[in-house]
Amino acid sequence: MMQVRVLALAAALTGAMTVPPETPASTTFSFRIVQDIYPNASALPDGRIYLTTGMLAHVENEAQLAMVLGHEIGHVTEEHALESLRRQRSGQRRNKIIGATAGAALGGLLGGKKGGGAGAVQGAAAGTAAGVLVAAVINSVIRSRYSREQEKAADRIGADLALKRGFDPEQAARFWEMQHERFGRRSLSTRIEHSLFGSHPRDRVRAEGVRELLAGDLKAAIDERRAGDGLSTGTPRFGSVISGLMRDTGAVMAERSDRHDLAIGLLEKARKHRPNDPRLLWALGRTYRMVARSEEKRAEADSLLAMAAAQDKRRIYPAIHRDIAYAVASQSEDYASAAGHLRKYVLGHIGVHGRLPSDIDDAYDKLVLFGDNEWVPPGFGWEAAPQPLQAASAARHHPTVWHTPADLAAYDAALQASTQQIENSFGGPLVDQQADSE
Repeated sequence: MMQVRVLALAAALTGAMTVPPETPASTTFSFRIVQDIYPNASALPDGRIYLTTGMLAHVENEAQLAMVLGHEIGHVTEEHALESLRRQRSGQRRNKIIGATAGAALGGLLGGKKGGGAGAVQGAAAGTAAGVLVAAVINSVIRSRYSREQEKAADRIGADLALKRGFDPEQAARFWEMQHERFGRRSLSTRIEHSLFGSHPRDRVRAEGVRELLAGDLKAAIDERRAGDGLSTGTPRFGSVISGLMRDTGAVMAERSDRHDLAIGLLEKARKHRPNDPRLLWALGRTYRMVARSEEKRAEADSLLAMAAAQDKRRIYPAIHRDIAYAVASQSEDYASAAGHLRKYVLGHIGVHGRLPSDIDDAYDKLVLFGDNEWVPPGFGWEAAPQPLQAASAARHHPTVWHTPADLAAYDAALQASTQQIENSFGGPLVDQQADSE
């Protein structure tokens, strides 16, 4: 959460620098970060601009961020989003996608343009009651489809605004070229939809369009600025600030999508700024193991997991030891070492959270496979079970395949003990109602 707050502040500062000074006072811009690995950016007609963490993770510097924000600012100042809502409202009778709420939203926006606050209220009333107005507007605008002419106009405004603030607009073309490299033909068909700016042209087409703009209408201004104070891509600290987001986005991307290449790319970039970050090394090791196709690659992944455990000096990520246990068991079949790491995981989780991990069933099951059929963490065994239901639950962790009569007898004794504790918690034996009535 703290990382998102820092990024929101960075986006707000960059956006505030980019807003045209001649913008009417009635249009107040705000810049908000949405936690979502999918890359997207959208603008509402009232000046609210939304950026996803997935989009920010792929921005390399402040100049590129300024171009993205400038592009969205252009959609607001040119009222492109408002025009899109008008088109949707005009087709409302044919298509029920927007409904009454979006009608209220549009009425409020149009009324506000004409008559300020009072006009907005009257417009909203005329457009029908607005119970969930904000959600409907956001949904409508995010799904809005700008024309290519509108996209080009927004690109020009974004480049011009960035240039006036000393940012290098060349970074806009680089940004779109990188997007094409990352997503390419898969951009609209993979699990990670590349949905930046709604119905934008293909990234390569966008990059070519921006380069034409820089070599044409803006060339003189760019050359003049380069010859004078020069142009900047931003401050060196940007990479450090964004590195936590790269780590988190890369880790989630590896778990939820098939784009492990993108995940590894983000994690490796973040690693340059966070070489001793246990969370990053852990995520990188897990991701490399997902795609490892050779003993060498698996060994590299296991080395990263070991580094993560060594760097976790505060001992707040005990699940690293769980992953090491599974890696050791599958890689070297050193079951004694694997069992030791699993015990560290369970004990570490109790130390951090004060309770057994949610996957304790699986941990106990793996310990049985690794040859440990007895261990339970101190204070969580039969003799110390604080609640009857915990004892009953613990009985499930005994083996369901018995090799000797003694194993079966021990299991029966455990069940009887837990049943007795449950009965005691109800004040006495649980008597069969039918037998009692007889």
